[in-house]
Amino acid sequence: MKLFKFYLFFILVLLFFSRPILAQNKKPVLWSLANCISTAKANNLLLKQTSLQIEVGKNNQKIVSNTRYPVLNGSVNQSFQSGRSIDPFSNLFTEDRVNYQNIVINMNMPIYDGNRTKYTMAINQLAIEASKQDLKWTEDNITILVIGAFFQVLNAEDQLAIVLKQEEKSKFELERAKTLQNEGLLSKSNVIDFQTQLAIDEVSTQIARNDVESSKSLLLQSINDKTSKNFKLERPNLSNAKPDIDKIINETINSPFLETRGNIISAKIKSKIAQKNVELEASGNKPTVSLFGYLGTNYSSAAPKERFIGDGQQSSQKITQTSDFINYNGQKLFVNNIVEKQSGSFQTFKYFNQLGFNFNRAIGVSIRIPIYNGFSTKYRTQNATISKKIADFQTQEIEIQESNTLNISLINLNASYKKLEAINKQAIIMEQAFESIGVRYKEGSINTLEYILSKTRFDKTNLDLIQAKYEYIFRKTILDFYMNRL
Repeated sequence: MKLFKFYLFFILVLLFFSRPILAQNKKPVLWSLANCISTAKANNLLLKQTSLQIEVGKNNQKIVSNTRYPVLNGSVNQSFQSGRSIDPFSNLFTEDRVNYQNIVINMNMPIYDGNRTKYTMAINQLAIEASKQDLKWTEDNITILVIGAFFQVLNAEDQLAIVLKQEEKSKFELERAKTLQNEGLLSKSNVIDFQTQLAIDEVSTQIARNDVESSKSLLLQSINDKTSKNFKLERPNLSNAKPDIDKIINETINSPFLETRGNIISAKIKSKIAQKNVELEASGNKPTVSLFGYLGTNYSSAAPKERFIGDGQQSSQKITQTSDFINYNGQKLFVNNIVEKQSGSFQTFKYFNQLGFNFNRAIGVSIRIPIYNGFSTKYRTQNATISKKIADFQTQEIEIQESNTLNISLINLNASYKKLEAINKQAIIMEQAFESIGVRYKEGSINTLEYILSKTRFDKTNLDLIQAKYEYIFRKTILDFYMNRL
């Protein structure tokens, strides 16, 4: 029993001291806009795929570059022959069963290929640069997406804060109305009006809470983070000084915006690639020159197992008398047989001896001259020329689209700022009007319905002001990003 109490006391003490640690773990993580953008780029699967494609392009460039060097290949052929066939060793007909091997090493080295390797390497290098610009373009789109999602969360949180204040005020007004009803200073219908308004505010609060959760979910999707739940966004420091919109617009118009856009740079590079393709196809009419070499040997089981190998010494002669004779003036003259004996000895003709004996080599130059190929080079060159024109048109189209994007951004910025100014003035007037109606309501000169309608208009103006503020901030941030001011 004492042991049980000791363990129970120990667990309670452990839980007590672990409470600060648990509370610390529940503290929301603070995310800045820059942190969200960097996380989105690190987690985006399309960026990872594009990065891998760039690596593939670099490897392809190395493959093409190495085609300028010699190619060396070796081969070993094993065959079995039976029946009437040609002996590979003696090149004579044989009916024996022959075990035959052929060992070859080939070398081929291009000397001139009509500059096709040069053009291909240039195309591959340009393709790598285009892929890098496509990667930058994708990063820019991800950045814009994250910026929109980031400020949407801040907007939703501020909207929720406004709605909560409205709900608290409606609760206060309802309790005050009930008190006045109990004192006989207010009718029941007025209390019902405040109850109705509180119910409307409670629904608005729930909708605002849902908007916060959905906007956070959208932000998590934009940065491809499915694990983080408890986070808080770092609110940027916004200057209260009145921005010079005209100056911002002039600076933007005179900036090198179109020269830095990844999709425009990529399109111009692809136009250069199309031009290189024209040169590559046209090179099909040029001759090619290559150097080749050959080393080979073979083995045949039909070869003799022994061979006489000279030792380099002088040969000897042996004269023997034969029984053959000729008559010369009535005399028999016997014929002598002279045998010349080579200096050396018979040696076993083994496998490696045969390979050395059959060793052969060759070296030469190969020239390929295109004469007639059905005009295929001509038509491929024409198609490449057409593709070059298409690439030029696509570049012009992208430049026009990006120019329109910049103009629309400037128009939206100017419009959002004017809207913010107008709603800000409206909010000041609505606040003064609501304070005036509140005084009149307390004096009893207006009814409850008029007071609630004035409060509703004032509350809506505050929500519109929050919406307009973040719309302007978003437009301004996007333009700062375009101008590399972010």
